[in-house]
Amino acid sequence: MPKQHNWNAYKIFKNGRRAKQPICNISAINALEAEKNFLNEILPKLSENFAHYKWVFIHEDVKPLRITKKEIATFVRNRERRKKIFVDIFSDLSENDTVLLVNKSNLNWEWAVCEPTTLKKIKSISPQFKNKNAAFKWLDSYLGIY
Repeated sequence: MPKQHNWNAYKIFKNGRRAKQPICNISAINALEAEKNFLNEILPKLSENFAHYKWVFIHEDVKPLRITKKEIATFVRNRERRKKIFVDIFSDLSENDTVLLVNKSNLNWEWAVCEPTTLKKIKSISPQFKNKNAAFKWLDSYLGIY
């Protein structure tokens, strides 16, 4: 049986910054299980104000890095640039379509056009990759972002 670890649950503010102090500590095998436990068991017991936040789960033994405003701005600019380029390249895309990195199975990742509300995959726009990093490298080289 896999070993359980302690995970800290941090709220993420609208500006993308993480809270300095965790809301709680969760014992789980991985971050996905910690998130599931938090959302199903702990969050309903908290004030309704907490329901509006996004959450991140960080292993207790890892010193989390603080993200600067400059890094957030760079990330947003690149995301907006990618979307504009995708719309230009794929003329049948609309401004409302969403381009996502889709995990078809644990081994196959690909960039795909998805419906905005259901996130149902409409079509693939990249080859399949064995991991996320390879998918992002392909996208950056495809779009000319270095």
